[in-house]
Amino acid sequence: MKKTAKIWIGMLAVITGILFLRMNVNAAGEKEILRVGYPLQRGLTEVNEYGRYAGYSYDYLLEIAKYTDWEYEFIELEGTGDEVLIRMLQMLEDGELDLLGGMTYSEELAELYDYPGSNYGTSYYVLCTLAENTQLTSSNYYLKEGLKAAVAGKQRRKNKKLEQFAQMSGIEIEQIFCETEEEQVQLLKDGKADVLLAKDVSMPEEELRVVASFFPTPFYFATTRGNKDIVNELDAALAAIAKKDPYFELNLWNKYFKTDSEALYLSEEEQEYIAQAGVLKAVAMGGKAPIQYIDETTGEYKGVSLDVLDYISAQTGLEFEIQVTESFEEYEEIIRSREADIAVGILDRLKKYEWQDFPATIPYLEAPLSLVLTDNLELEEMKGKRLAVSEGIDYEGEYTGKTVYFNTMEDCFEAVDKGDADYCYGNIFSIQYYLNSSRMRNFITLPSDDEWTMEYCLGVVDKENDVLLQILNKTIRSMEQENLINNYLYRNAYREKDITFREYVAANPFEMLMFFIVVLLACYILITAVIRKRDRKNEQTRRLENERYVQISEISNEYLFEYNYREDRVSMSEKCADFLRVPREISDISGQEGNNRLMAYILEQESKNDEIEVIREDGTACWVRITTKRIYDSEGRPIYLVGKMTDIQSEKEEKEKLRVKAEKDALTGVYNIATFRENILALYKEKRAEQYVFYIIDVDFFKQINDTYGHFTGDCVLEGIGACLLKVFPEQEAVVGRLGGDEFVAQAVYEGREEIERKSERIKTLIEEIDFPGKRTAVTVSIGAAVVENGMDFERVYKRADKALYEAKRTGRNHYCIYG
Repeated sequence: MKKTAKIWIGMLAVITGILFLRMNVNAAGEKEILRVGYPLQRGLTEVNEYGRYAGYSYDYLLEIAKYTDWEYEFIELEGTGDEVLIRMLQMLEDGELDLLGGMTYSEELAELYDYPGSNYGTSYYVLCTLAENTQLTSSNYYLKEGLKAAVAGKQRRKNKKLEQFAQMSGIEIEQIFCETEEEQVQLLKDGKADVLLAKDVSMPEEELRVVASFFPTPFYFATTRGNKDIVNELDAALAAIAKKDPYFELNLWNKYFKTDSEALYLSEEEQEYIAQAGVLKAVAMGGKAPIQYIDETTGEYKGVSLDVLDYISAQTGLEFEIQVTESFEEYEEIIRSREADIAVGILDRLKKYEWQDFPATIPYLEAPLSLVLTDNLELEEMKGKRLAVSEGIDYEGEYTGKTVYFNTMEDCFEAVDKGDADYCYGNIFSIQYYLNSSRMRNFITLPSDDEWTMEYCLGVVDKENDVLLQILNKTIRSMEQENLINNYLYRNAYREKDITFREYVAANPFEMLMFFIVVLLACYILITAVIRKRDRKNEQTRRLENERYVQISEISNEYLFEYNYREDRVSMSEKCADFLRVPREISDISGQEGNNRLMAYILEQESKNDEIEVIREDGTACWVRITTKRIYDSEGRPIYLVGKMTDIQSEKEEKEKLRVKAEKDALTGVYNIATFRENILALYKEKRAEQYVFYIIDVDFFKQINDTYGHFTGDCVLEGIGACLLKVFPEQEAVVGRLGGDEFVAQAVYEGREEIERKSERIKTLIEEIDFPGKRTAVTVSIGAAVVENGMDFERVYKRADKALYEAKRTGRNHYCIYG
């Protein structure tokens, strides 16, 4: 016994020594070397023309190294691609490699390797055609009968993913088999196949164009089973990268994998239509600057909508004759008489008249809505007040009382300004444009509570003209890819105001003084001396007041600072400097680099009241409420910016806790029903997938559990069920909620019937394993599942799954049924 104890003590001493040495090595700044498998895979891990490592995974590893103490030893092997991958997987399993990228996740692989919680990229299956093939595009491939797809693989078996995609899309795809990528491309060139199947991260090196993508598959870095330190550091590094640069992954993907699939391709039918279309007449309702309007000084047609038409014309060759009307009646008559081919800047969701039944394009501009009212009207007084609305829009909002219609949006603003209406709604771009006018100064704007937005589209007056609608949609998508709409907004969002004599004098005091200097030289010298003396007196007064406020700040929770424009220097109270961990005075502010938002805020040289997050000198972050005010000299030039900060970090943290608490069911940890509905509606709006699976999970005989074991045990069971569901449906992949009582709901992306069955079985198994005090029998559940289309309303979704649940209960409980 004593000998065994000595052995254990000795082993413990050795282990402690090793850990101590490792801590000393790390403390000395030495890097940990990781052996990384480097199979040559185009785009992921490759060697460039200069013999250097490159690729998506390689660049990602370099970024990860910034957040860890890692250096890499890249391991390469001889052999074909598949041979190398198989050998490296075995080396990873045996611990001969520490890290391998490009790994997909499955439960079987998770038994062999350890994965971090986050992936570092997503690949898609894609159908590609030759770039010069104008007959097949992303908008018509599904219309082709007997679509032939070249599929590569030595097994010459049908690709199940492609079969599932065809089934879900309702199209027939004939798979033509070959062994290599080169054979796939040759089948396209010989006309024996219409498209080839590939992964977007490993497309053949040919001039190809993507016409469809499907089945997103995340890929991960993986390590040897049991390497928890590496997994933890990977998780932390991936989270830090996502927080610092949310677009890092997208930019890296575009660098190595982006194709020209988003370019504008027109089919032969579309090109023929353009050649024969002639000049199309486009009509727009004016008075909606900067969207579409007539310039008051030049009489020219201007606006974002007109720039969109110019872009469409340049990209497609379509010619437009544009007319902007000044009255709604004229606009209405032109469309009613079918004198126009295109209606410009229509709000497709807000159509009011029967003659607006023509189809609309996808939106080229989405403008958030704000409430506009005079500063003498309070929100609580708005019930029943007069709402100004432009003709053609039918709106029933929160405060609507009497609706008064006006010709244009500009007329609505003027009506509120003159008192002919009490308030109106406007998109933020038009508000910025019109309220910039010197005539309208007494307005306040508030974000709309009902989250209403205006989506501007082009309308095709001829309802049967599908080809024109398709061309316009394609071009608008192309425009979105080039991010041109922001340029159009910037170009149109501001207008020069007429300068009055008084404004000119205020802006140019020296020029006006020069007018009198010839005859009043003596007076000028005297006035200048008086002004300088006053400035010195004001400066002294300002310093005394500033010192008084500094003293006040010392006994309050406020931090004061001051920026001197002429000296480019920031001075702070002692309390402020201690808070920011910086010296009390900092010079040469404009020449400093870094991401400190406080300094950037100061250099904006504006008077503001805002909440920002500042980075202190020691790297810690803190939210503050900041108020600044500019002080000018007698000549109207800014000389100082004075400001104060209040620490609101604890206030921000408390708000975040309350937000999470409001969203989650307190007992089970899943979403409450209100948040659940909001989240799935958000999924629909973002169109993350075309189809989803909606589950209802109901506990069998839950009342007996409460009656037999008590309500405390019943709550333990519900809590355990919530945990089980979150295991089956992780938050980043699905949405889980509690309807109330013993009924739960979940929604996930549809991945095939087999996946529904697998998840349902796993739910049952996990719930049956729930342990609770006095357990004598396992808890069972009945499950109803329904496959639903993107955008389907919640009630319809629920009814489908509820019917399946009813069938599961009717046929004996403790199993699942799938709707349809």
